[in-house]
Amino acid sequence: MIESFEYFKPANSSEKSAFPWADEIDFFKQNKKIEFKPGLNILFGGNGSGKSTLLQMMGTSLAAVQGGRSCVTSLWLSEVFVGLGSQQPAIPGKLIHDGQPIMYSDARAKEGLLGGGFDDDFFDMGLENTLRRGSTGQLGLTRLDRMLSVLREGQEQQQEEAKKTVKRKSGTPVCAKGLSRDQKKTTRKNKNIGFPESIEFKVSRNVNSYWEPRLKVVDEMLAAKIERGPRTLLFDEPESGFSFDWQDRLWRGVFERVDPSKFQVIIATHSPFALSIPGANYIEMEPGYIGQSTNALKELIKRI
Repeated sequence: MIESFEYFKPANSSEKSAFPWADEIDFFKQNKKIEFKPGLNILFGGNGSGKSTLLQMMGTSLAAVQGGRSCVTSLWLSEVFVGLGSQQPAIPGKLIHDGQPIMYSDARAKEGLLGGGFDDDFFDMGLENTLRRGSTGQLGLTRLDRMLSVLREGQEQQQEEAKKTVKRKSGTPVCAKGLSRDQKKTTRKNKNIGFPESIEFKVSRNVNSYWEPRLKVVDEMLAAKIERGPRTLLFDEPESGFSFDWQDRLWRGVFERVDPSKFQVIIATHSPFALSIPGANYIEMEPGYIGQSTNALKELIKRI
C-alpha cells in the first residue's frame, strides 16, 4: 500500500531530475504531499494536469513502470541514478509505502522498447505480440487485462467467501477446498500473471565499491515505511480507446467494486464514468475540474 507521495525539488540545484517537467505543473507547485487510502483512489484532471506524471513518479519509485511489476533492473538503476552518474535518486519526491511490490499499467505505452534496448515487458509480452503481428492496441489490452485479472480474482474470492457464509448459516455442507474444478483451472492459469509476491531483483547483489552506495539507497527506497496493507495497482487512463459501453462496464463492473481490505487502486483519468463513485478518494488535479466535468456530463445527458 502507498500511504503518500511528497513532491520536492532536489536540495542541490545542480542535481538532475528524472522528471524535470514536473516543476512546471501547477498541481506540484501548490500540492507538496498527496495522501492515498485503501480501496479506490482517483487522480482526476485534464491533459497536462500532472496525473500521469504523479503515477510515473510513484511507479518509478517502486521500479514498476518498465515491465508493469516491481522489478529492479539495470535500466531502472540507470534511470533512477541518471545514467549511474549519481549516487542519489533523481526522483523528485518521497514515497511512503509498506514495502510490497506494485503493479503498473499504461495502456497507451508503446511495445517494450526503451532507448534502443529490450525491456522486461518486451520479453514478457512484446515478443509474442510481435511474432503474431499484433497491434500496439492489442498489447495495451493484454497489459490491462493482466492487472484486471488480479482484481477479478479478488472479487471472485470475495463472492465465494460470501457464498460459503450463506451455506454455513443454512447448514449446507461446504466443500473442504472451496473451489470448483473450473475455479481451480482459473487459479492455476492466473498464477503466472497474478500479483507478484515480492520485489524482484534482476541485478547482481554482489557488492563492490561502485555499487554499494547505490544499492544501499535502493534498499532504503524499497524498504517498508508503514505496516503492511492492501496490494497496490496503478492504472494510467485504463479506459483509453474504449467505447462508452466498455468504459461503463470497466468502471461500474470492476473499479467501483474494489475491496479496500484487499486492494488499493490508484487511477489517473478524466473519464466521466469515474465521477460520483461511492467511497472513492478523489484527488482533483485542477481546481474545479470535477465540478466542470459533472456539469458537462449532466448537459450531455439532457441532450441525449
